[in-house]
Amino acid sequence: MVSDFGDIELLPLKTAIQVKSKSTFLSIYLKKNKVHLEFQLGYESKLKQITKVVRISKHRVFHHADIYSLEEIDSELTILLKDAFNTVVKK
Repeated sequence: MVSDFGDIELLPLKTAIQVKSKSTFLSIYLKKNKVHLEFQLGYESKLKQITKVVRISKHRVFHHADIYSLEEIDSELTILLKDAFNTVVKK
């Protein structure tokens, strides 16, 4: 899904997969019973998959989200991840 956003690079690390454009906009952690996502937005989201929100500056809000099934990867989550991508590429 994120490859549709534009020019991205997948960086497989020991504990995560980082998705990068000009810089990393999404980190994906594969856990035993879930997929944990971490990304930054310019605003705070109340999406049901969000488990933690941390404001790190006036215009940056760090989000944690947990995905337990494919059905949870819906259009709302896709929009948030696209916004995270756009935050990095400044579109």
